[in-house]
Amino acid sequence: MKLFYNDIDICGYICYNDIDPTKGGVFAGEKKMGRPTENPKNATIKFRIDDCTSKKLDECSFRMKVSKSEVLRLGVHKVHDDLNKE
Repeated sequence: MKLFYNDIDICGYICYNDIDPTKGGVFAGEKKMGRPTENPKNATIKFRIDDCTSKKLDECSFRMKVSKSEVLRLGVHKVHDDLNKE
């Protein structure tokens, strides 16, 4: 009988990990469709900054009430626009 219980435990474990019950039984490996957007953000960039720049980024994000990523996007657009003015 002990072997029988182990088989059920393994089956239950596999089923539990393959199907996410919080998503209505949808397989966890399937991609969900997010909100449609006109400007998808597909690229990821990692960079290093010093403490002073990090504090400035935090302050800008807090005061503008936007994410740090949005502050960086706005900064890139501002620099690009300034370069085009010259």
